[in-house]
This record gives sequence, structure tokens and C-alpha cells, in this order.
Amino acid sequence: MKNILFLILILISFLKVNAQTFSSPDINTIYYPKYQKNNNNFTFTLTHSFSQIINPNTSVSCNTNGIHHENSYYRVFDLYGSHFNLNSDWSIQEVQFGIGIAQAGIDTLQDIKLVLYIMSSYDGKTINPDSLSQKGDTISFKVNNNETGTIKTINIQPAESIPFGNVLVVEILVPDGSLNGNKFFIGSNDYGETDNTYIKASHCRIDAPIDVADLLYPDMNLVLNIRGAYNAATPEILQFTIDGQYGETKILNNPEYTVNLVLPADTALTNLTPSIVVPAGFFVSPASGNEIDFSLGAVEYTVSNELGKIAQTWQVNVKNAGPDIYKLEVTGQEGETIINFDNHTISVKMPSGTDLTGISPKIYVYDGFTVSPASESSQDFSSGPVHYTVTHESLPLTQDWQVSITNIAKKFSFNPGFNIYPNPVYETLHISGADYNRIEIADISGIRVLSTLKPDINISNFRKGIYFLRIYYDGGIYVEKIVLM
Repeated sequence: MKNILFLILILISFLKVNAQTFSSPDINTIYYPKYQKNNNNFTFTLTHSFSQIINPNTSVSCNTNGIHHENSYYRVFDLYGSHFNLNSDWSIQEVQFGIGIAQAGIDTLQDIKLVLYIMSSYDGKTINPDSLSQKGDTISFKVNNNETGTIKTINIQPAESIPFGNVLVVEILVPDGSLNGNKFFIGSNDYGETDNTYIKASHCRIDAPIDVADLLYPDMNLVLNIRGAYNAATPEILQFTIDGQYGETKILNNPEYTVNLVLPADTALTNLTPSIVVPAGFFVSPASGNEIDFSLGAVEYTVSNELGKIAQTWQVNVKNAGPDIYKLEVTGQEGETIINFDNHTISVKMPSGTDLTGISPKIYVYDGFTVSPASESSQDFSSGPVHYTVTHESLPLTQDWQVSITNIAKKFSFNPGFNIYPNPVYETLHISGADYNRIEIADISGIRVLSTLKPDINISNFRKGIYFLRIYYDGGIYVEKIVLM
């Protein structure tokens, strides 16, 4: 406790002697709490600061009568977390930080150092020194007295790449200036920030970075930004979710630009608050977390950069779950299931020769709904479509569906030159002659049991009986019945 009080007394001594307010010379630039889009479509300034104004009566350091000892200031950039949402590597090119007071005791220059680190994870509360791995070389530079009250930019040459998934930590290290009588206080303000300001000061027995709020200085908001390259030149909706939705949101970019999601049948659509993620440097309107009425149909969302020079509009459709069959699968089917939600029809194609009298489709309906006949119950599709009914368990919602399962017509039923022997076969089937792309064997029900490129196929481990050999080639599919004895 005495150590902490010692530091606090030193800090207060600074606050008493410095009451002047300085502001950034670039006061017409608008800085955002998360990121700023610059003129270059690939370069962004990222910051936690709500303002770039420098107010020295909020800055603290370990000092004696204003003459500073060694101080390190830290800012954490969780690039791939909720603050910035980057989804690829970040290349850091510059670090910008505020200078509250620079008064060299000898000459007009002071030595300052910049150190970059990466760490694998960040809990939003602490910096564990053991988890830091230095990125690149320490950069030494000078601060002049006339830079008091300005934003200083440190170029990083060559730029340092921060691999996707890592957390960037920036340290501004101010060496002990007591021998030269130096005074230095880093630039800060009390206008808010989206992450903590950390300090380390060994002379004041703070041997690991600590949140200045824990030292009773919650209003010290460090002014520190990073600038770098990130390939996010096109507006996108990366994620769009609403609590309680069914399954994944369906986001279709160019050329559809639509977003579709489904909520339970009894959910009111009038006051919903979507959570939306867009790339760094872009903004979405209406904003993520805004309450929106989706009950009247599609709602337009626009993603644009800061200057509005790059923009794209999406049609977002949020609907209640209905008596739909939203997915149907049949083992061994050829191609995708075709579902027509307007006509309430479903079509599935099976390989040529499949027995359609005992097909058991797996049917997907939304929670709270039932389908009759039941999913995976055996049905006869040989005489035409089978009628299914989807009904809600408590609401007056019902819909009839017609499901058709048919065989694919044979293509080029003549043999284009394949030699298939022996047939009947006891162990190994041989295929030679014309070129082919793939060979499949299906059982009597049409279910594929083997796929291969090999011309010699040992099927002795199969059950004895009738199989269909399907040979895919550039001209189509050749099908031949084989008998395993």
C-alpha cells in the first residue's frame, strides 16, 4: 500500500503544476473510436481514443517534482476481437501518440523508444509480460521541446506484419531523465477510450503494466493510434445475427446482395436488434444494435466507408418460421434437392435404375412443426409425387407439399467401348477399353457403395447379389448391371 501511495503522491505533484490544455494541430480531422478510413482504400488509422485533443492535466508519470524516471505506456489493439473485427493480417506502418509536455533539461531533445509486441490473447483487463513476444526491432527516436501539445508520428520501416489472430501491444518507453533534468508526460485526455491505458514504472515499484484506473486515475485516456494496411477495399456484411434465430444467416453478396434469416414462428418482428459485423474501415447503416421493424418486409442496410465513396446496399429479410420443408435429403441422390417455396414442390433425382418403391427421405422442418408422413419413413415414389403436410404444434399454420423422387434417364445407353469382365464376378471386376473419368458401383436400391478411378476393383467383400456399375466419361454415363456370385 505504501508503494502505491508513493506513486500517487508523485503523480498528484505533477497535476498541480500543469494545468494548461493543448490540442492536436490536426483538429479538423475526425477520429473514430474504432477506426478511421483514409484516402487510400487500403490504409486505415485504428484508435481507442474518442478524441485526439491533448489535455495534460490528465496525464500521469513516475516522477520527482516533474523530473521523470523511466515510464512505459502501453496500448493494446485486439485487432481480431470485437473492437476492430479484422479478418486478415494487419501491416502496421505508423504509430501516432500525443505529447503532453516535453521539456529537456539539457539541450532541447529527449530520447524515447517504441517497442511492438504480439500476444496470442487478451482478456481486456491485464497485460501479462510473459505472454509478450517482441515484433521487430526497438525503434529509438528524439522528441523536441517544440513538439509539446502535438501528435508525433513514428514510421515503421519496413512495416511489421501482425499475423491474423494475434493481439498487438504498443509500448512507448520513456527512459529515466532524472540525470538530465528532463520532464516528459505523454499525451492524454479525459474524453473516453475503448480500452485501458497501462503504465509500468519500476522506480515507483510498478514492475508490470497496470491499468492507470487501478492507480485511481481512470480519467487518463492515452492518445495513441496505429496506422497500417488491411485489404478491405470492398464493403461486405460479414455477420448478421439476431438472438434466437434458426441456423446460419444466409448472406448472398454480388450480385444478389441479400441477407435472409428465420426466427421462431411466434417471434414478433417489430422490435429486433441485429448484431452486424462489417470489415474495418466500413460502417453499416442502420447501425449494429439499432432496433428495427422487420414486420413490413425487407429492410435496406448500407455498408460504406467513412467518406461514402464506396458503398453497397443489402436487402435484409427476416421472417418467421413457417410450415416449410427447408431441406430434404435422400441417401445416394444425384445433385442437389430442388425446393420451390412458391409452389411448395420438391424434386430429387436418383441414379438410373434405382428402386423407387421404398425411399426414406430425411426431411427438415423448423422447431415447433411436424411433418406427415414422418421424416425417414419409407414411401413409394414409383407412381408419382408423394403428398406431405407440415403443421405447427399450436399455431394455425399448415402447408401441403408435393415431393417427387425420380430416376435420372440413362445417357448413351450403348457401350462406347468399355470391356467389363468377368460378369458374373466372384472377386475382381476389370474395366478396360475407352477412357473414363470415374467409376461407381451402386446396390440394387441405387445407393452408391463405391467410387474409384481404378480399373481393377475387388468387390469380394460386398454381399452377393445384383449391382449397378456406372462409368462416367466425357460423353455421358454408361450403366451396366453386374452380378456378384
